[in-house]
Parts: sequence; structure tokens; C-alpha cells
Amino acid sequence: SDQLAAAAAYRGWCDARAAGKERGYCEARYLNARALRDLEAARGELLRHLASARFVKTPTAEGIAEASTFAGDDALLRGVLCAALYPNVAAATRTAPGSRAAQRTPYEKVTLPGGHRSGGDAQVWIHPSSINARPERAESGLYVYLDKVETSRLFL
Repeated sequence: SDQLAAAAAYRGWCDARAAGKERGYCEARYLNARALRDLEAARGELLRHLASARFVKTPTAEGIAEASTFAGDDALLRGVLCAALYPNVAAATRTAPGSRAAQRTPYEKVTLPGGHRSGGDAQVWIHPSSINARPERAESGLYVYLDKVETSRLFL
């Protein structure tokens, strides 16, 4: 999901900053360093709240990785995102590579259960700016989404 891509970008930024390459990393990926620093501050504040509630160990100089054994667990993050965004789940139907349908459109056919105004299923598309717009990246064929956007089509 795009949230996982944002988490990966943040982790990459942390690594680049530690190596003294923050500016180059941000410029190459069109990221806002100030926004990432704000995110880091908010993350630290959340960590302190979690520690005061005894959900994680008290943070040390090592940061969040020291505080929680699950800090880098992407499978757990996927599960949390799915639970948090439920019922915003859509199922994709793959088009066989090389088929005429796959050549006509870069998008997967995605069905949004109950998404039609009549209460039936609706066909939607993954927004072209989403990291999920590259079907080869999808593992399960299920997508969780935060927002639907209707322009020329209904996009997730």
C-alpha cells in the first residue's frame, strides 16, 4: 500500500541521514525533509506515550527499534493497516500478461464490494500515482485504501 511505501521512504531517509546523505536522498525521491523531520518528532512523541502506557519499553538512544521487538515487522504493519482501514478493502482481478486487455489499460480490474450506488459491486481503478498502480507489486490481489477519488474514473 501507499502507507507501506511511505514507511519504507521514512526508513530510507533515516539511513541516508545517518550516512550524511539526507539532501540527496530527498531530492532524488521528491521528499520534503522538513516533513520527514516533523514525522520523526511525532513518531518520538507517540513512542513516549506508548512507553508511559507500558505498551513498549522505555525508549533509549537507540530509538524505536530498541523499544519494540516488532518495530521492523512489515507483515504486522500490513495486518494493522488492514484492520485499521477495514471495511475499505477491494479485490483485484488480474489480467494475463500479453492479453489484449492488459495491452489496452495499465490498470488492474479492481472490484469494490458494495461500492456501487445501488449497493452492488463497483469497478474501480488504482490511482496512477499510487505505488499500487504497478500490478506486479501486488502480492495477494487485495487492496486496503484510505480514500476513493472520482475524476474521470473512480480511483482508490
